Amino acid sequence: MANILIAWGNDADRATLSGGAWVSTLPRTNLQTRELARVARSTSAATAATKFTATFAGRPPLIDCIVLVAHNLSAAARWKVTASNAAGSKVRSTGWMDVWKRSDPAELEWEDDRWWSGLPDAETIAAFTPLLVWTGGRKLWPSADDVTNPATWTVEIDDSTNPAGYVQFGRLFMGRAFQPKYNYEWGSGLGYETETTVDQSLDGVEFFGRRPPVRIFNFRLGNLNDAEAYGAVLLLQRTVGIDGEVVVIPDPGSSQFSLQRNIYGRLRRLSLIENPHYQTHGHAYEVKEIIA
Repeated sequence: MANILIAWGNDADRATLSGGAWVSTLPRTNLQTRELARVARSTSAATAATKFTATFAGRPPLIDCIVLVAHNLSAAARWKVTASNAAGSKVRSTGWMDVWKRSDPAELEWEDDRWWSGLPDAETIAAFTPLLVWTGGRKLWPSADDVTNPATWTVEIDDSTNPAGYVQFGRLFMGRAFQPKYNYEWGSGLGYETETTVDQSLDGVEFFGRRPPVRIFNFRLGNLNDAEAYGAVLLLQRTVGIDGEVVVIPDPGSSQFSLQRNIYGRLRRLSLIENPHYQTHGHAYEVKEIIA
């Protein structure tokens, strides 16, 4: 089990997007809105159409994590991330990566329909918001290169057999990531909340104003050092508040149940950084999923 990863500080909206071929009424700039229903849709599933480049002017931000939210990519899809500095003299690429990570058969019951493929089924995908996540920013561009942060990032999608005949995404997230030395504590909670209203007639008949349930994830980091507490957690709070976006990956090392557990959302509240012991800090998070 890998330690939890929290991505924050979405800089995607600062970038200029170019490349690929996108439907005029569903342009790639829709990736820079928080309304997930306003998707960016390619004109076809051809690889030349399903890519885009994000270019940052001025001083480029530090990008540790790239996430495409609410995608429709098929089981056969692959993707690639390429970064370069402003001069184009330094270029790094991830190479092609599978979009859907296959679960280890050892993690699944023999009777599970996914035992052979290891992939989530269509019903499960429809029940959640799929996140396409890459978290290799600093590994792709190590400080030993002695260059400034990459100014240009290109995302390419290879999904030419997509049954829909196109690819689409609801949101682009490009930000920093924090992964503590020690994992979150036992006692975390993941579940649903709903704001569905209930009215009752005089004879007891109930009427519902249904609203879709959203996931809530509560967890606590209880063994933070000074650098983590003041160099990451406090800055994260100051940057995102309760309205900014975060992406939480509870177990980056496992693909099983990642669809159910990974959350694109916001901090529901800001809590104090505790200091119960010498050079030891604690901090509680409450994350609410963004679904629309």
